[in-house]
Amino acid sequence: MSDPAQNHAKSYERHVLTVVVDNEAGILAKIAGLFTARGYNIDSLTVADISEDHAISRITIVTGGPPQVIDQIRAQLERLVPVHKVIDLTEDRRHHHGQLRLRIDRIAGQGRQLHRPDARTRPRRSRAFGHRRHDARRGQNLRKRDTMQIYYDSDCDQQLIKDRKVAIVGYGSQGHAHAQNLRDSGVGEVVIALREGSATVRKAEDAGFTVKTVSEAAEWADVLMILAPDEHQAAIYANEVAGKMRPGTALAFAHGLNIHFGLIDPPANVDVIMIAPKGPGHTVRGEYLKARPTSSANRQCCAAA
Repeated sequence: MSDPAQNHAKSYERHVLTVVVDNEAGILAKIAGLFTARGYNIDSLTVADISEDHAISRITIVTGGPPQVIDQIRAQLERLVPVHKVIDLTEDRRHHHGQLRLRIDRIAGQGRQLHRPDARTRPRRSRAFGHRRHDARRGQNLRKRDTMQIYYDSDCDQQLIKDRKVAIVGYGSQGHAHAQNLRDSGVGEVVIALREGSATVRKAEDAGFTVKTVSEAAEWADVLMILAPDEHQAAIYANEVAGKMRPGTALAFAHGLNIHFGLIDPPANVDVIMIAPKGPGHTVRGEYLKARPTSSANRQCCAAA
């Protein structure tokens, strides 16, 4: 006879679902309540504001179960109001044994090498953040107690970024905040990368930015930061960025989903960094403006790198 536990482990699939919803009170509780009531698993859940008027949010859920359970989860989410659409980012099964590869080496070939993890030294991703993780496949709780290393402005040479050419892909909630904060902090060359015919081109130009296509920006930039919605990033990278960035340049993200699950796989000669804001774009920009003194020194932004 076959072992039921082994059969369950073989059929278990881990999926990343993106749910686009109206940004209204109670929607997060409604989605969480659906999972709780039906016994569905949530490995992680993140929420991001993705519209300029703050009317639309994106909820990214990492969940797991047999294929029929995943189908049920998608169907139940699609029936909820005010859900606009549900996107499964992991129809490609490459993510199952994905490893978090975070390379923070150099910007444009200069500066001190900090760390390049390999298969022998890379910590499990749960250890990096010191949290309690539940593995539904084995029914075990694993507690990790490692300490996070925190760096401050005084620990780095800010001139390294000020002398670089930076391109921001997208000019929405996060894109406008990152671009304007960088420019106001003294970064000499900041451009906006948008698709041809984008309705946002005029808005970026009115704010004083040069606008390039994504392909042009990938070839031009020392640092290319992709701030498009998670569900579009893999296609943008494959169609507009792959093969165009110079060796020693840096590819940046505000959310690690596409790197973590292998949906974007940059070459080894391009550095990968993450600058993750602690709030939606209007908050990142607003907090920067509130903290900014009249001089150009000591300007701040709420972010974790």
